[in-house]
Amino acid sequence: MRKLILPAAASLSVFSCATTAYADDILGIGLDAQFVMPLGDFADATGPEIGPLLRGGIRLVPPLELTARVGFLYGLSSSHESTQSTPITSPTVITVNEKRSVDDIPVWLGARWFFMDAPGGLYAALELGMNVLRAHAGLEPATTITNPTAATSASGSTTSTREGLNLGVGYVLSRHLPLDVRAQFSMLNLVGKESGESTLYAAGLSVGYTFFFL
Repeated sequence: MRKLILPAAASLSVFSCATTAYADDILGIGLDAQFVMPLGDFADATGPEIGPLLRGGIRLVPPLELTARVGFLYGLSSSHESTQSTPITSPTVITVNEKRSVDDIPVWLGARWFFMDAPGGLYAALELGMNVLRAHAGLEPATTITNPTAATSASGSTTSTREGLNLGVGYVLSRHLPLDVRAQFSMLNLVGKESGESTLYAAGLSVGYTFFFL
């Protein structure tokens, strides 16, 4: 009887340890500092974007985690100079500086798969979600020829919602020190584009930390 009890007790102990280790890492809340570099046509509309993202995750099986990220990405201005003629009696040519930027409120849902000792090590990530894009544009006079009084300033903004895709790869230092570094490639308006609208591409880098609650 004792010979039967000891192996059973040993098996139960191993299972209990494994379950406890896994259970400790089921639910996590993290905060990411996100940097986004616009590419192609998107780089003409804005400078780099930077901001915080709140991240949540729930682990279905040890290597697979479902994730959600939401936050605010502030777009730095990009400047473009051009010349314009003013509609006045005495022709005036003005050099104007056009400043453009795009802010993004991302709501991204996805998953990531860990290839090593989850929730640490190397992982691949896929996210689908919504980007609320607010584009800003402003004109400021740079130099004026002939008639300085013709120089004026103007600004405006528009808001649009687009659905996009993120593909990423990252690394978590360890389960005991869950410092999370991720690089990603994004298509911000994969769905919902208007006629003639270019696809908005971007490359991103984030650094975050995760707190486990279960």
